[in-house]
Formats: sequence, C-alpha cells, structure tokens
Amino acid sequence: MNYKLVCRNAISNRAFSLVELSIVLIIIGLLVAGVTSGSKLIYQSKLQKFASNLNDMQVAVATFRVTYSQFPGDFDDAANIWSGQTSGDGNGKIDSAERPDAWDQLNVSGIYFISGTAQARPTLVFPEINKRFIYVEPGYAGFVDDAKDNNTIQIGKGSSTDAPAFIPKDMYFIDQKLDDGLPKEGKISFRVSVGGGTSDAGCTNSSTSYYLSSTAEACNMVYVIEL
Repeated sequence: MNYKLVCRNAISNRAFSLVELSIVLIIIGLLVAGVTSGSKLIYQSKLQKFASNLNDMQVAVATFRVTYSQFPGDFDDAANIWSGQTSGDGNGKIDSAERPDAWDQLNVSGIYFISGTAQARPTLVFPEINKRFIYVEPGYAGFVDDAKDNNTIQIGKGSSTDAPAFIPKDMYFIDQKLDDGLPKEGKISFRVSVGGGTSDAGCTNSSTSYYLSSTAEACNMVYVIEL
C-alpha cells in the first residue's frame, strides 16, 4: 500500500476547521468594511469639494460685482465690453431672461468658468445635479424668508433645479460648513416645490432642523449670494 498517497488524499479531503472558517470570515469582513469605509470617505470628500465650489461661486459673483458694479447677467454694459454678450437691465436682479447670461459673463470675464449654454448648468462635483440663478421675487412660492428679495443659486435635479438632490444629512453637512446648519434660516435653505417633489416634511420632517434620520433624497438647495 502506498501510505504517502493515502495520507496525501486524506489531507486534501480534510474539511476546514471552525478556526480556519472563522479566520476566512474575519478577513472577508475586514475587506468589506474597508471597501465601505473607503466609499464613505470618497463621498465625504466630494461633499467637501462641493461646499468649496459653492463658496467659490459666491466669491466669483462678488468679484464680478466689485469689478463691474453690477451682478453678472444683470450688467447693463456687457454688450459694449464683450462681443456676443447681451446687456441686462441693471436693476440689481438676475431676472429669468438674464440667467444664462450670468454664467456666460462669469466665463467671458475670466472670473469663473461654467460649461453649458442654458440657464441651468451642471455642478462640477455632481454632474447629475444642476444649478441656476434665481432672483427670488416676493411672490415666488416655497422659499424661506431669508431668500426673498435676494439673488440666489438654486441647486437640484432637473432643468428647473427644484427636484430633490440631497439627503438631509448631506444638506446639514454643507450648511454647517458654509452657514448656520439650519434649513430655514441664513444663506443656505431649500425650496418647497410641489412640481419638483421637494417637501418640508421630506427635508426637515416639518421642523426647524434637517431630517437627519432620513436616507431619502429629499432636499434641493437654495444658496443666497447676497445678504
């Protein structure tokens, strides 16, 4: 009898022990945890960059205003300074007709580059989320008081930028970075939009704080560029 062959077969047919299985499961768990943690860190980094870009846009608008004494899009001498540009009415409001020109004038002035041609343009960090200028007239529905009578950047999904794009926890993170962390006060808020599907209940649980336990995309964003 070939004892070496018998022993080799016995070893090869031996099942994993509980200790060996436990080690394998621990390794798999560590790998899954590492991948999950890595994904969270990457997403958190993107949110941080988004907040930074949002602040950069406000600085760009402020720089344009200091340089030309008016808001981009609303600038009433734009056609005389840059070929192919349309002058605004100079009334201090980035009106609906002036929204595409606002982005274009930031581009042509060399202050801030925004790709696209429409009034709603994709954000740099999240291309599926759009942004557009809106001067919030007193009669506009869904805006909090701090946004009214101000030029804002509305950010959300869809060409109207009023569809939900952020889970409340992410909105809170950005709001804390740039403002006061409160959804209905300050320069960062949201807009209730029946047509866009954004509700007070979804974003704040109808309270004065963000609905942090919710994991659903429930908030758009309104960023006041002047207060």
